[in-house]
Amino acid sequence: MRVSVSLLLVWALSAVKMSSNRAFNAAAVLTAGQVVGQALSFLRNMLLARYLTKADFGLAATFAISMAMLELVGRMALGQQVVQARDGGDDAFQRNAQVFQLAAGVTSALLLFLASGVLAEMLGVPEQAWAFGLLALVPLCLGLENLDTYRFQRELQFKPRVLCEFVPQFLVTLAIWPLLVWLGDYRVVLWVIIGKSVLSVLMTHLLAKRSYRLAWDRSISRKIVAFSWPMVINGFLIFASQQADQLMVGSQYSMEQLASYAIPVSIVMVPWILFAQVVGPVSMSVLSSVQERKEEFMDKCRQTVDFSAVATVIVTLPLIVSGEQIVVTVFGGRYAGSSELMAIMATASALRFLRVAPTTAAMALGDTKNLMWANVARS
Repeated sequence: MRVSVSLLLVWALSAVKMSSNRAFNAAAVLTAGQVVGQALSFLRNMLLARYLTKADFGLAATFAISMAMLELVGRMALGQQVVQARDGGDDAFQRNAQVFQLAAGVTSALLLFLASGVLAEMLGVPEQAWAFGLLALVPLCLGLENLDTYRFQRELQFKPRVLCEFVPQFLVTLAIWPLLVWLGDYRVVLWVIIGKSVLSVLMTHLLAKRSYRLAWDRSISRKIVAFSWPMVINGFLIFASQQADQLMVGSQYSMEQLASYAIPVSIVMVPWILFAQVVGPVSMSVLSSVQERKEEFMDKCRQTVDFSAVATVIVTLPLIVSGEQIVVTVFGGRYAGSSELMAIMATASALRFLRVAPTTAAMALGDTKNLMWANVARS
């Protein structure tokens, strides 16, 4: 399936003539990087699902849910603002954005640490509160990210971002088997999550051309806040609509049942993440560069809509029809009985595909309130 998604992305970008050859080459680089990265992630999940007990795999799923609930760094979309803003490539803008990045990371880490006991109690695993507290290291690390790799995207240079994703994915995948032999339980996932975040941040500094600096300028900060505050609210709304279901399952049912629920969710999210991580950044860069030329902007928007529609049918239809067979083949027979759930999840994923074009267009114009109000209505 991952190969077919890759071929779809490259073919469809060419077919709809989404942009220049330069944009197509950028999309090809992103596609290759995301395919390999998601393949490594999928391989890790397959190994974990097969070698951990269902209870341990369900507990591991709660780690990602907990971070998504309290994590502010990604919700501020500061990297995307570096791409979108007219002065986003300026050194002063980047330094101010990194102040907000650091503040969000520290705040997220503090919230996650303080809420670790409550989260563990709510999910019925109070004895694992220490693990939720240790996860506070993840947003703290991400707050130290060097945003210079996003600046390269303004010129459709995506290799640095691809390497920031691929290298950590590759290294933690190499470590997964020794960790399974050594620990053999949910702690493997804990150290994989922390290790990947540390490596990702290190890569942003190694690949940056500008050294990591912080600065404060009131006028720049006002622009950052105006762009980011709707994104923060939007992020919590997205959590409510996309991940709160797993939180409810984890709090009301057993960890084994959460594992059976989380597996279909993880499968349908793979093509969606791959699609969003390729088409989103490329479209964002292309649309942002023509945001002041209305006719050209609308033409690029229509091309993105066409591409999203093609991808929706080709990628999600097999998941709707043959979802359970995929689950059993990849994760084993103990996860059988998921055909109805897979069909529902894949249908929901199809709607996410269709949202990429209008979402990216709004962000390219700096209109983050559009996303916020759309998700208010949806929630």
